[in-house]
Formats: sequence, C-alpha cells, structure tokens
Amino acid sequence: MSTREELEERVDDCQSSDEYVQVATDIVSDLDDRQWAAEVLESGAEWAATADEMLPFADCALRVLNDPELGTRFMTRAREMCRTPAELSKLADTAAAAGDSQTARELYLAAAEKCATPVEIFSLARTVGERPENSELAAEIAAVATTRCTKCSDFTELAEAVLKAGGDRDQVKDLLASARQVCASVADFQTLAGTVSSLLEDRPLALGLIGEAAQSLEKSADLSALADFSADSLQDQATAVRLYRAAAERSNSGDELIKLAETVMAKVNDRELSLEIYRQAAQRLAGHAALMRLAQSVLTVTGEQDMADLWYQQAGDAADNAEQLIAAATAMAEKVNNRDTACVYLRKAEGMATTMTAFAAVAQAILAMTDDGAWRAAVERQLAKREQFKEEYAAFMKREQECLTCACLRNLARDVHQLSGDVDYCRRLYVKAQQRATFFEDVLAVAEGVARHVGDNDWISDIHQRLLQRRNDLVSINAVVAQMVAFLPDGRNRAHALYRAKEAECENSGCFIRLAVSVLDLLGDKERSRELYRAAEQAAVTPAELVFLARSIEERLQDRVWVESLYERVMGLCRTGLEFVALAKAVATSRLCSLDLMRLLHERAEESLCKPDDLLLLAESIARFCADAPWSRRLYQKAVLTEGGRDMRFAAAESIIRNLGDRGLAAAIRAL
Repeated sequence: MSTREELEERVDDCQSSDEYVQVATDIVSDLDDRQWAAEVLESGAEWAATADEMLPFADCALRVLNDPELGTRFMTRAREMCRTPAELSKLADTAAAAGDSQTARELYLAAAEKCATPVEIFSLARTVGERPENSELAAEIAAVATTRCTKCSDFTELAEAVLKAGGDRDQVKDLLASARQVCASVADFQTLAGTVSSLLEDRPLALGLIGEAAQSLEKSADLSALADFSADSLQDQATAVRLYRAAAERSNSGDELIKLAETVMAKVNDRELSLEIYRQAAQRLAGHAALMRLAQSVLTVTGEQDMADLWYQQAGDAADNAEQLIAAATAMAEKVNNRDTACVYLRKAEGMATTMTAFAAVAQAILAMTDDGAWRAAVERQLAKREQFKEEYAAFMKREQECLTCACLRNLARDVHQLSGDVDYCRRLYVKAQQRATFFEDVLAVAEGVARHVGDNDWISDIHQRLLQRRNDLVSINAVVAQMVAFLPDGRNRAHALYRAKEAECENSGCFIRLAVSVLDLLGDKERSRELYRAAEQAAVTPAELVFLARSIEERLQDRVWVESLYERVMGLCRTGLEFVALAKAVATSRLCSLDLMRLLHERAEESLCKPDDLLLLAESIARFCADAPWSRRLYQKAVLTEGGRDMRFAAAESIIRNLGDRGLAAAIRAL
C-alpha cells in the first residue's frame, strides 16, 4: 500500500497514459480517493493525442472509478480522435466491456463506415459477432458490406472472405451473381471467372463467363488477355486458341500481332496458329526495323526459316541506308543460311554507302561473306583507292550525296575517273545516274559515260535496248547507232540489223531516203545506201518525191547518170508550165546535170504545152536557163498568137524587156 506522498511523487513522474491510469488505479485501491483519481485522469488525458492514448483513460474511468459521466467524456474525446476502423472498433469493445451497449453499437457502425473495403466490413462483422449478444448487430454490419460493393472485385473478394469464414455457398453464389451484373472490363470477367472456378469449382460456368465476355469485347488486347486467362487459370487450350484467333482478326497493328503470335507459342504452343498470325502481321508492317523484328521473332519463336528469310529480304528492300542493308544481309547469311541472297543485298548496300565509314563497313561485310573472287578484288581495290586518296574521296562522297540530277552524277564519275581511274566507283555512280535519267538524251549520255569510264559492253547494250524500246523514230535510232559503232565491237552488225528492221516499216520514198542517208553517214556503206535509194525510187510517185530523191543521190553518191535519169522521169510527169519551170529550177541547181539535159527538158515542155500562160512561162525559163534568145522569142510570139494569148500581150511585152531586153519585139507584141 502506497502513502499519499508516494502517490504524489508518482503522479509528478508520469510520462504516459498507462502510468497515469496505473497511479489513478492505485489511488482508488490504496486511498479510496476517487476524486483525486479523477483529477489525475483528467490531467493525464490532457496529453493524449490519439485514440489509443485516450482509450485507457476512458476504460479506467468506467471500470475503476465507476464514473459513467467521466468515462463518457473520455469516450467522446477518444471517438473524435479515431482515424481508423480499428481504433473505433477497439473503442467500441471498451464501451461494450463497460456495459454501454448503445455507445458500442454506434461505434461499431461508425467503424464500418470508415472501412475501406467490403471485406474489412465483413471482418468487422465477424469480430462483432463473436459475442452472442451482438449477433443482430453483426448481421447489420455484414449487410453494410454487401451494399458497399460497387465493382466486380468487391463482390468476388467478399465472396471469397465469406466462403473462407465458413459462410453459406448460396450467399457466395448470390455475391458472384451480383458481380456479373457489374462486369465492365476484361479484367472483371477474368476475376469473376477465376473466382467461380476456385471457390465454386464450377469450370463450365467459368468458361461460360469467358465466352460471354468475348462476345462483348472489341479490342484485340482484351481478347488476348481473356485467352491468356483461359490458358493459365482455366487450363482450357481449345478456348484459348479460339480467343487468340479472334484477337488476331480484330487487330490492325503489326507489332501487336507479333506479340500475339509469341504469346500463342508461349501459352498454347500452337505453331500453325502462330505462323498464321505472323502472316497477318506481315500484311500490316512496313519499314526496315519493323520487318526485321518480324523476321527475328518468327525465327526465334517458331524456328520457321523460310518465312524469316522472306521477311529479312523485305526488310532489305525497305532499307534506307547501307547500315540497314548490312543488317538484313547479315541476318540472311547467319540466321537462315541464305548467303547468295545476302550478297545481292550487300551489292545494293555497296551502292548506298554515303560516307567513307559506311563504305568500310559494307566492304568488311562483303569480304567476310562472299567467295566471289572478282567481287572481293573489286572491293579491295576500292578500299586501296580510298586509302590512297582519303581527302579526295571524302569530297567525292559528299558531292555524291548532293547530286540530284543525272548530269551531276555523270560529271562526278568523270572526275573520279580522271583522278584515280576507279572503275568500280564510276560504275556505282553511273548506276545512280541511270536511275535519275529522265530524258532520252540523259540515258544516252549515261551509256557514253559507261563506255568511256567503265567499259561494260553488256551494260551499254542493255541501255541501248531500253532506249529503243522507248523511242523507235529514225533520229533516236541514229543516236543509238552512233554509240554502237563507236563503242561496241559488234556495233556495225547491230546497226545493220536495226536499219533492216526499220526498212520493213518504210511506207514512202522519203522514209527510204532518210534511211539511206543514215546508213551512209553512220556506217559508210554505199552499197547498202544504194539499195535503199533504189527502194526509194520504186516508191516515188510524184515529181516532188523524185526531185527530192535526185538531190539526195547527187549530194550523197554524186551519181550523174542516176540523177539525170530521175530528172528525165520527172519530165514525163510534168503537165503544166509551172511544173516544168519548177523542174528546170531544180536541174539548174544541180552540179552534175548537163546543159543538154536542160535543153531536153524544155524541148519536152514545148512538145507538151499549148496554153498561152504555160508557153509564156516556158519562154521565160528558156531565156533564163538555156540562154537561147531566138528560141525564147519564138515561144513569146507563139504564146500571144495562141488562142486566148492576145490578152497576155502586155504581160508578155514586159517579160521580153525584162528577160531579153528586146524592146522592138516588145512593141510589136503590144501592137498585135
């Protein structure tokens, strides 16, 4: 038993709620001084900052001091300090232990309101129900747990808690049925199906929920997640395969389909379905990086080399630079053992290298991969040239990237050849130049550059063939033939074949004449040219055609006999004075025709013409081209004396003065 002095010292030394409560308890037991004990509790309660610190004061006031008023005051203050359901529940326990059932009820219900989840409320209800007198209150709190469920997970977690607590299976079923009503996502359906399977062991119902979910879902990712759940949690491969297939059909993303194909192999090991999904992915992918991912994935996941090889090639086709082509080619060679095709893409990479570093990388890849001795030698030569002319080649490659036209690339190839004679680099530049050549003349210039700086006759022949497919007119053919003769060993034979084919298309004399001129000028083949001129002669039907033919033969072959024979043929076709005069002018311009031919022409004309105006033209022509004044005077007189000629006497007089200077004859003509 403690004295008052000892108890006062202990009061002064109190540092915690428990110490104050213990001193108050000892004051009551040793001194029976309830008033002092109440004062000690009041003093200690001033320092309480939490519900846990305030609770011992309330408990002591109720049980030790038997002071309901003070206990209620402490309980009220403790309730105000409560922040968690556990604190309220502990306070309610204290009230219940003190026999204050109404306060305990209020506190238990307040604790339920503060619970964050329905499961916490249910746990509280179970704790309350441990006392038989609280069964109704426990049921009321348990009902609050159900009303607080708003999401599928709330219902399923509560159902699991109810079943673990030995609850009624019918209640569990009711909770799960309520969960079905609020399912809003694939995660909800998965949660519900998993709970049904684990709690009720009702696999058919779980699968039915999955099927129902699949019908309401639109996104591929959601269907894939359902499939994963079916495979992992329900161990139903058939359902999983069906859902994976549906997910693939609803996907528009190539990358998403790649992941789906990988998942199919990982979850259900269905290789055929995985390959089918990979094919769908390929239809939705573009670009080098995406196709490389696709090829790598199908190879890693399924081991399918043919499909991987195809997509590595497509990745190479989509490459934007040499580095990407090297990556694609290396993958073909190392991962699918297709070295031949890999080398094709390395050749393309060789042409796309834009810097010295990039070319060195391509060269290393080529030397590591190919057994082609000629190619290896060419690459080694280029490396040596770049080492020998480092600064110049750096400038060349910079210029190459700046070249936008065919002509620019041709000029660069010329400069490269002048500096180093690097045929291989020139070839690469001319390939690019040919790709950028738009006009016929540009392509022809590329062929000339190839001939001068590369010396690849097969390439030149291919260019010529392409040009002739584009344009088949004689001017274009002549341009190609000029290059054939200049640069190809069998150029003349090729040219003859072209001209023979063109001859078969000739439809008139002019066409044959132009062809004869081309053969003579470009091939120097007089005999073949004569053959074509003969064909032109056979095709000529008008005086104009024959005159044009005669002039061409005179200029190209200088064959006087042939030329005069053609002019004589024209004489037989002339019917008017104008036609005869035109022929006379043509003959007059000839350097080969004799004066005899000119006289013959006018004699024939005199025999054929009878109209006054025709005779007047003939008289003027004789004066001009034959210089035969008596003959001309006779025809002037004949012209005006012919029927209808009198009306022309003044025109004839002026013509006589102009051409013969004979004023006497002119006066006599006027006087008629």
